[in-house]
Amino acid sequence: MSKNTYRLASPEDAKAAVNAVMSAPWDGSLMMTIRKTETRREIQNRLYRCWVRDIANSIGQTEAAVHNQLRADCLAPIYLSGAENQKQQDWTDMYHIITEDHGETGDLTRYWLEQVISTTWATVSQFSRFLDAVSHWAVDHGAQISTHPGYEAAMGIKA
Repeated sequence: MSKNTYRLASPEDAKAAVNAVMSAPWDGSLMMTIRKTETRREIQNRLYRCWVRDIANSIGQTEAAVHNQLRADCLAPIYLSGAENQKQQDWTDMYHIITEDHGETGDLTRYWLEQVISTTWATVSQFSRFLDAVSHWAVDHGAQISTHPGYEAAMGIKA
């Protein structure tokens, strides 16, 4: 059985791979493995989740509490800095309208905006800055974070 690897980077590549399989001599078996190449953003998310878990275990907090703290301490300043020339997301998505009714008749109703800060809106560059800030935050708070095989790719460091 011969082994060939086809990188499917385009529809033409996929067609060539399918044609190769269809024209290959049949020896009674066929094994095909499809591997998806991770994007830098996916690698960054995986690294971040690993670090959140490490920090939570190090300082005795829940992962949710650590995630919320890191968004407030490390991500918000990046969003607010406006240092990058980029097309910003619709900032209204970062706010939710909260209502509070007082009394059975609803005579007293208050409305206010609550800011919601999410990593979802970060560009790859912003997320790299965020990860750098998280690593400094961990050191400043005495937390241990593990080294991760995807660190260089997440931070855009060429090997």
